[in-house]
Amino acid sequence: MLFMSGLAFATPQVAEVIIINDEPTALLAEPLAPLLEEKKISDNLRAALGGWCSTANWRGYVGTWEIRDGALYLVKLGSRCHQPSEVPLDAVIPSASLPQRAYWFSGELTIPLVKRSIGWHLGEEFMLMRYDLITVVHGVVSDRKTIERLRHGASTSASSSPRADD
Repeated sequence: MLFMSGLAFATPQVAEVIIINDEPTALLAEPLAPLLEEKKISDNLRAALGGWCSTANWRGYVGTWEIRDGALYLVKLGSRCHQPSEVPLDAVIPSASLPQRAYWFSGELTIPLVKRSIGWHLGEEFMLMRYDLITVVHGVVSDRKTIERLRHGASTSASSSPRADD
């Protein structure tokens, strides 16, 4: 048993989704997590989904997000393995409706600018060669950068720019 103590096997996790230019894209962040620290909200979500269902989704849900009018919005909340697959937001957050501005979230959103046919491991952003890094404060976008890492040990570059599509 000791020889296996250094090995770790992990199932790739289903990423959250963010809509960019009308196309769903992986979001390597969990903007709903701070809200789910409230036990009542977490319990409501678990009840609405009927429990967790897959080792590929320890969160138990998939949030679909969008940036519009300079803010982050939750536009869909659901599961990939329960029916119905979409959860009404007011079943989780009393009196809330979709789309819901993510007022509870402050942090960074990592959006890979590469297409991938396999699942993402959350925390993989350190390996990305090109991605958008969006800073959000109480649901409002405060900064957006495109990060490009050059191959073979070259330096990293970043450029900030407001986006017309937000």
